[in-house]
Amino acid sequence: MHQKVRELLVAQRTQLLSALRSHLAEIGIIAAQGPNNARALAMLIVEGNYMIPAVVRSALLPVVRRLNELDHEIGQSDQAILALARADDTARRLMTVPASVPLSPALAA
Repeated sequence: MHQKVRELLVAQRTQLLSALRSHLAEIGIIAAQGPNNARALAMLIVEGNYMIPAVVRSALLPVVRRLNELDHEIGQSDQAILALARADDTARRLMTVPASVPLSPALAA
């Protein structure tokens, strides 16, 4: 269940990052694809960069806040998945198999 919820949250985050990029592209602020580049755009909004009109900034601040909330919630899901994997004998053994792939990025640590 935790993995399905995490997958849903990641999909929502991706959707919001894409929306942020496209809304800013409408006013001529372009960033390359990828979450790090979209995060740079989010920082411009939070910092109140002069290139972003106040009306656009106020419209996009809720999107940036929701992105931060999703990051936090995804981190919590990662921790829950990791705790479940560490508590389960079978999961611990599977993680020692060289060819196995972690079920979540949190398990790779």
